[in-house]
Amino acid sequence: MKLWQLAVLGTLLVIPLAVFAVLGIWALWQTGSLVWSWWIPPVFWGLGFLLARRWQARLYPAARNRIEPALHWTPQDEEAMKIVVRRQQAIDEVTPAQMTDPHFYLNIATELSLKIAQHYHPKTSDPVSSLTVVEILAAAHLALEDVERWAHRSLPASHMITVRQWRLLGRTPGWYRAARDVTWMASLYLNPANALRYLVTRFTMDPFSEELQTGVLGAFYSMFVRQVGYYCIEMNSGRLRGGADRYRAAMARLKPETASKPLPAHVDEDTSKKETREEDATVTVAVIGQVKAGKSSLINALLGENRAAVDVLPKTRDVQEYRLTWPDQQAELRLLDTAGYADAGASQEQLRAMYAAFERADLVLLVLDARSPAREPDRVVLETMQTWYRERKRLKPPPVVAVLTHIDGLSPVLEWSPPYDWVQPATPKAKSISEAAAYQIELFGERLDAVVPVCSDAAGDRVSGVNEELVPVMVTLLDQARASALLRTLHHEIRQERVRQLQNQALSVGRLILESARDFLSRELRR
Repeated sequence: MKLWQLAVLGTLLVIPLAVFAVLGIWALWQTGSLVWSWWIPPVFWGLGFLLARRWQARLYPAARNRIEPALHWTPQDEEAMKIVVRRQQAIDEVTPAQMTDPHFYLNIATELSLKIAQHYHPKTSDPVSSLTVVEILAAAHLALEDVERWAHRSLPASHMITVRQWRLLGRTPGWYRAARDVTWMASLYLNPANALRYLVTRFTMDPFSEELQTGVLGAFYSMFVRQVGYYCIEMNSGRLRGGADRYRAAMARLKPETASKPLPAHVDEDTSKKETREEDATVTVAVIGQVKAGKSSLINALLGENRAAVDVLPKTRDVQEYRLTWPDQQAELRLLDTAGYADAGASQEQLRAMYAAFERADLVLLVLDARSPAREPDRVVLETMQTWYRERKRLKPPPVVAVLTHIDGLSPVLEWSPPYDWVQPATPKAKSISEAAAYQIELFGERLDAVVPVCSDAAGDRVSGVNEELVPVMVTLLDQARASALLRTLHHEIRQERVRQLQNQALSVGRLILESARDFLSRELRR
């Protein structure tokens, strides 16, 4: 909560107390001023209660509101987050005394870590046993560091509150109510007419004080659960195997503006040399589709010219690579042109090539001929890709954009005067395009992130929808694509680092054995 908001709430709380302090309870009774001044506490405290409710609803939205999945999370991670959300929502079952007990938070951390580990390893009797010491230490370090920063920045007077004072916060309202009840009982004895005033004050002051209490403690509880759960997910997903520093550096690379910046000073020099800034900024786009669907012409339209003869970088027999730079987005696109599959489906050789493309893809363009209703091969390929990623739960499936090509061939065929408003069609051609797009959405459903109709016939001077619609859609998906690339790169770097560490450890042990053998031989020869 901001300082000015705390000042307003504090002022509203102090004003009625100051008024009564100035006038004096006895003076008010003697002069009969209570007849007109009794409304001051309930009005100000009631207003404070309403403002506290409103501001607390906005307080720390990351901690109190529904937790949104992280951009780099896989479907398995998103399911694990439901465990954390359920624990957060159980705040109504937690008492203020519990929320000030350190052992309570230790138990929560243990409970969450076990449940999330069971989610990732359901067939293991001891799901925590497969975690490394580095992963556990990194998760604890990152979670506590985040909570510490949050408390220092957002928790009122956190830099001055002691542990004893924090514990008293859970019991303070009880003291207040006891003292208040004694005071009011004496007041009622002197004047039974104060009963109405007592009820009004109680129903305004109690909610106000409780709202302030549960607001602060509840925000801390929610943030603690959120961060512990978050890093338990990162730990069980394998993203913390490289340690906290490598994880922080990898997450920073999700932002394009950090791609060219050096790593933080706490990352060792050897690690910083291994980071590939060019790879961080590159997004790999796999272009797949049936034979003659228009993949090559679409790539040429994206490139702005036919550069296949000079810029193709052969990778495999069935995949060709092109490069496209988007300076405005600080991104370079690597376009993978895969071999088209026939109506009968992809051959085994083509499937192997597509698997290789899937493994590298951060974004998939599924090219579909708008004139052809045959979609079974495309459905099978999409299902194959989804199965491939389901078997590799630590990777994030790339977003898929269906690109409808050859829209100039839709009815009426002789009409061609783009651009067409296919979202709200008003002409026969626009209606045909809209119906074709709706058919793909109905057929593929949630497997597609977007559907974009284009025409990429550069030879016939019929290029439309590529720069106007497809490129903006790809730009909006760049962050998701970078997240997919990040996970793949991070796991690859961690594997390389583990192999490198084993090699270094083996060399160290070997040197130690050689030195011991040399010393032993020297002693024996001297004898």
